[in-house]
Amino acid sequence: LDNLGCTNYLVSAGGDILARGNRKDGKPWRVGIQHPRANGRLLATLDIGNGAVVTSGDYERYKIVEGTRYHHIFDPRTGRPARRHLSLTVVGEDPVAVDILSTGLFSMTPSEVLNFVNAHEKLECVGVDERGKVYVSEGWKEGLEQLVDTVNIRRDESLKMRD
Repeated sequence: LDNLGCTNYLVSAGGDILARGNRKDGKPWRVGIQHPRANGRLLATLDIGNGAVVTSGDYERYKIVEGTRYHHIFDPRTGRPARRHLSLTVVGEDPVAVDILSTGLFSMTPSEVLNFVNAHEKLECVGVDERGKVYVSEGWKEGLEQLVDTVNIRRDESLKMRD
């Protein structure tokens, strides 16, 4: 689109979002971050001009077997589904890098994620840990709207790990 001369657009490809410029009214694009346990509800909203927004989570592609949620993002240390997050949204300038990071950071603890993201000036994140606690990077302490503090985890969709 850039090569065609487009300067203002928003592209959503399977939930990964690329934004350039502004809306027709001159305001930044408003993007909603899906709530990981309440289908159709938002965890937060954010305004973005130029950048990419990518969310990885355990709530789109999963199966529950005997009370255990099995999803598609694996922890490379265990070879099993990562259990540190319900959802992790990363925002940055490069859509490919942001996509890689949202999946790669999913296996890290929230403090490790925050240390990494806060050390990189052009990155921001909002995550929901395995207990449902919502956390945000330093640059977003004021920037997110409608932010949910905690996510209620239903008992029938527990995140217990089977060995």
